[in-house]
Amino acid sequence: MLKTKMTLAAGAVLMGLAVSAPQVQAGSWSVTSSFGSAVYSGQTPMLQQVHHPRGCEMSRKQIRRSLRHRGFRKIKFVRERANKYVVHARGPHREKVRLVVGKQYGRILRYKVRRHWR
Repeated sequence: MLKTKMTLAAGAVLMGLAVSAPQVQAGSWSVTSSFGSAVYSGQTPMLQQVHHPRGCEMSRKQIRRSLRHRGFRKIKFVRERANKYVVHARGPHREKVRLVVGKQYGRILRYKVRRHWR
């Protein structure tokens, strides 16, 4: 019985959408039920593109989390260059590595195994 009522209610909502579709103007919309009351009515928001001057750079915390998920441990930030971080860490196989990581997406740009460094 409940399934039948839900099916009828869904059909009524879809019928209401089909009937009201030609009446919808650009930028506004509404959903009505067969009982005549409006469920929701509102304006669609206009999205504005805002350009960040330095782009969307990842923070050190986000870079550290990304590297830890890739298996790196003991992550130390050595240097910060224009659009990249230089990082010393332990690799997934416990080797000492030097990484150059891009700030924007967290990509590993360079990966070098280091033998003896402090």
